[in-house]
Amino acid sequence: MMSRMRLRVRKRTDLTKILMGSILLTIVTVAAASLAGRESTSLVVVYDTATLERIIGESPRVLVFVEQHACPSCAALRPYVEQLPDRVSGVLVVGYYIESAYTASRSDTLAFIRAYGIRVTPTLLLFINGSLAGRHEGLFPGDQIEGLMDFVSRAVPEEGEGAVEKMMESTNNLVVIVPAAALLGIAAAFSPCSFPLMLSFGALRATSRKSMLMREVGKASAVVVVSVLFAGVLLGWVGAAGVTVLGLPAVDVVALFAAYFSTLWGVAEFLGREVVSSGLTAVSGVLPALGLQCSLPFFMTALSLSAGLIPALATAAGFSLGFSAPYILASLGFAAFFSPFLKLFGRSGALRGVVLIAVGAYLMYEVFGM
Repeated sequence: MMSRMRLRVRKRTDLTKILMGSILLTIVTVAAASLAGRESTSLVVVYDTATLERIIGESPRVLVFVEQHACPSCAALRPYVEQLPDRVSGVLVVGYYIESAYTASRSDTLAFIRAYGIRVTPTLLLFINGSLAGRHEGLFPGDQIEGLMDFVSRAVPEEGEGAVEKMMESTNNLVVIVPAAALLGIAAAFSPCSFPLMLSFGALRATSRKSMLMREVGKASAVVVVSVLFAGVLLGWVGAAGVTVLGLPAVDVVALFAAYFSTLWGVAEFLGREVVSSGLTAVSGVLPALGLQCSLPFFMTALSLSAGLIPALATAAGFSLGFSAPYILASLGFAAFFSPFLKLFGRSGALRGVVLIAVGAYLMYEVFGM
């Protein structure tokens, strides 16, 4: 009696659907966060110290308006602070409710208060590239908007001021900064969040071929370099330029999109569905870019080494190229170290799904500081 052989065919999910779903969820979330958080104002409002410190570290120019709910002077100054984003370009204005932050985390808030000597509300703190460049306590004498504009203009250098000298200094420093960023990129590829994605990428590339030709070697390398370099330069630009979307840092918006994309893809893999596109390259090529997003703290550290848009883009490119190298080695099966991991990740779509969902959760945590 002959037994019938039954082949298990995995259902498929098109990568385009995941992409469109991620874009839609990102748009809805950014719009909702903007409406809820800004309270009908152009300020970015935060209620915990960890989120504030992350914004200060990621944005080149940040004006922090330290306030309390039951503070008459805060209420008097706030309307003028709200006008700043329309009057001054390149400065991210953040409202920081100190009593709410104290409730969320007493230790973090007390450390912030001690670090910057906050004694009264309102207090204005102006940060440039993560360092305190100016502070003001209480109301301004006379016209509030004039005093506020004068305070910001004195602390923020004029556009083009010392441009030639800064450009020469930045160019000279790039000889050291770019290689340092590349080394940091290599280290970031082995971070707890990126390493599983690297193994998933290597497994997908390895299981897609019976033999590796030189053409395939070049293709695998190009997939990694192009995807990571694009993501890295994009992050470098939005981070250095202080780009915002509906009042939210564009770095957070990009990370939010990556979080949704990773989560939706992970759910599909976990449910046993095969994520497909026009080719395997299109699918697996997204993993290195997600790994870069997952290594955002490393990336922002590298970006902080440079000053100015062009040096920041060069630093981002150096970091991205360094980050790409371990992914290329994993995809080509180099080093026996990768072999057992690649076999495990190649056989288990559910395991890849768990990794992608975890990456999405981590990115969501970074964005919202939950």
